[in-house]
Amino acid sequence: MPTFGNKLRGIRQRNIHKKDLENHKYAVKLGFYEDNEYMVGWLADTRIYDAALNDNQIQQLYSSTKQIYEKTPEQTPPKKEIEYWGRGWREMPINSTNKVLYDAWLQPPKPLLSSITIDIVCDDQSPAAQTALVELKRNSDVLKTIEKRFPARRLHLTTKVVKNFDVSPEAFEIKLIDKGTALQIAASTGRGLLQGVWHLLRCARLSKNNKEWLIRSSPSVAYRVLNHWSNFRGFKSDAWLGFHANYKGVSRSDSIFSWRDLASGHTERIEQWARLLSAAGLNGIAPSDINWQQQNNFMLHLDQVATLARVLGKYGIDLYWSPSSVIAANTTAVQELFRHVPSFAGFVLKFGSEDQTGNPSPSSVNVLAKTLQNYGAIVLLRGFIYGDDYPKNWNRITVPKRFFVPFDGQYENNVIIIGKYTPLDFETQEPINPLDGALRHTRYGAEFMASAQFMMSWTAKWHKWLHFNNGYGNHLDQNGLSTNHASLRGGAILADCILGPMPSWTPQTTNQVNIYGLGRLSWNVSLSVDDIYQEWIGLTFGSMNSNARATLTQMLNILESMANNALWYHGYRGVWFKFQHHDQLKTNPLDFMIINETTIGSLGLKQGVIAEYSANVSRMYGDFRNPESEKHLLLWRELPYTYRLNNGKTIARDIRESVVEAVRQAQQLISLWQSIQSQVDAFRFQYTMDGLQFELQELETQRHKVHKAFKHFNNGSLGLKQGVIAQYSANVSRLYGD
Repeated sequence: MPTFGNKLRGIRQRNIHKKDLENHKYAVKLGFYEDNEYMVGWLADTRIYDAALNDNQIQQLYSSTKQIYEKTPEQTPPKKEIEYWGRGWREMPINSTNKVLYDAWLQPPKPLLSSITIDIVCDDQSPAAQTALVELKRNSDVLKTIEKRFPARRLHLTTKVVKNFDVSPEAFEIKLIDKGTALQIAASTGRGLLQGVWHLLRCARLSKNNKEWLIRSSPSVAYRVLNHWSNFRGFKSDAWLGFHANYKGVSRSDSIFSWRDLASGHTERIEQWARLLSAAGLNGIAPSDINWQQQNNFMLHLDQVATLARVLGKYGIDLYWSPSSVIAANTTAVQELFRHVPSFAGFVLKFGSEDQTGNPSPSSVNVLAKTLQNYGAIVLLRGFIYGDDYPKNWNRITVPKRFFVPFDGQYENNVIIIGKYTPLDFETQEPINPLDGALRHTRYGAEFMASAQFMMSWTAKWHKWLHFNNGYGNHLDQNGLSTNHASLRGGAILADCILGPMPSWTPQTTNQVNIYGLGRLSWNVSLSVDDIYQEWIGLTFGSMNSNARATLTQMLNILESMANNALWYHGYRGVWFKFQHHDQLKTNPLDFMIINETTIGSLGLKQGVIAEYSANVSRMYGDFRNPESEKHLLLWRELPYTYRLNNGKTIARDIRESVVEAVRQAQQLISLWQSIQSQVDAFRFQYTMDGLQFELQELETQRHKVHKAFKHFNNGSLGLKQGVIAQYSANVSRLYGD
């Protein structure tokens, strides 16, 4: 049966020749990208009626015309086209060569030279506990290392010796018992036992000292959820959607989740992903796009949803869903969902923002929250809200705080407000969200970006945010600071990602560090960025020499700044760059931002953005010479291009040199990667090198676009008329002049 949306979208006007439109391959490749949606097919029959049709009439119409269209090329594309365009009608090809990327930080052990004598005993029969046993036997090098390090002859996994072990059901303790003859992992649940096993694996693979093996550990953040911004595959339209997923990128249609795979039992890919997330320390997956799409409707695939929950549950991963506001409020639908999936963890909701319907106020959210309470489930309510539903004079940055703070304490206890850790849209550099720390009587969480299409290590950004003093009292860490992470106890971290069915999971192999870093940092906020980098390098690349490890660390540190220097997503010091026809910049990228011939910046200060922060943070951001404030300077103020920054450069010069520096960093990454070729397997080396070279090409294009765009502004706003470029050497002048 056909499905009907709440509105029809036209094709955006663009320069396309008629012959191109007649060529359906071109149209598919183009995708008619608009509002984050790709074309999903062709409108073959249009009819206009003067009254609404009932279900019987629609059924008759569908039945009478079905045969006309069902055998057209658009409905049944040739196999060759499916192979080129589609990802949904074929399995992800994993083989012995590329499996090294697929295994990521859970590389298989090398063959043992001697047998294992240690006995393993487990007194818990839960799925997660049994997975812990499987992983111990699968990673035999861990057992062999235990035999060498300790006199223990028995490894005991138990949930019997402790009750109410910790506030977290995932907490575990590892210690020697029975006069040192046995090593014990104790927890209150099988999930805790599994996390204990992952800890043993890290200790064994990273050659940790004995003291680091024997610990008691519990997660810093209760809910650590990865939200896949993708749409389930398993439909005929899969053949027309998405890119040919590789290091060049993926789309939201290149999901690793497929209804067809779940129905047929082909869950190997999902199981491997669950292993990786569990080993990193995550405990939840929301597998569908935060923006409602019909192909993600759990209610139409309840048996497959139950299968998915079982696969994830074996690894201690809970299943969440982002339903439409209508389904979320339907008590009967919720009851049916829990009847099929008793372990279902809850909803991730985007209400009242952008094109999504729903009301994020307590009067609406609490109704469905109370229904979920009956099943022990929660609501992760996205706090990123803006649009026509809110006062026009509110700056977009101020909307979440101005909306949610008056409702503080009015939400049900199973509702967690998830504020973006950056107030706009996951820029590579942004101030904190004014909502951070402001909710005193409502559970709070943060939303991160875990996998973007460009190369970047986000871990340092998250670490900085977690330890940032938001200026509000009561939520204190061990140092007496009102840090962001202190307010997350009992809260959540929701991280967004766009992954594809490819061996490397993330388009760029180096971006795998973000998924690993997300898990480890949300489990233990006291870890340093370097701690996480060294763990990821050691687990992913295995035995490489110290120079190679140092080189990889240097590469990750470069990736922390390269994307920001490139002015990727979205622009420069708080101002967005929106490129238009002939690479010209939109003069008002957002309604409060300005880019013209003489000035660049925003009306943030005039619209009270800085005043929305706590007193201490307001003072810091209000001091425009403070380095922390200057990073976001143009989010606060409108300034001339001749304004001189703390680094001694004018804004004009800083823009031009920033993108040049990004290109230089990309070239440096290639040189560094080449220098450790002997320490990396051939396939991973070449796949990563291809990605690095592609990134360099993209950055060179970005440099050209930025230089061209600002040169367009009267040829004077960037200092050309003042002879700035001419002051450089001949080679550099030619570079900056391009």
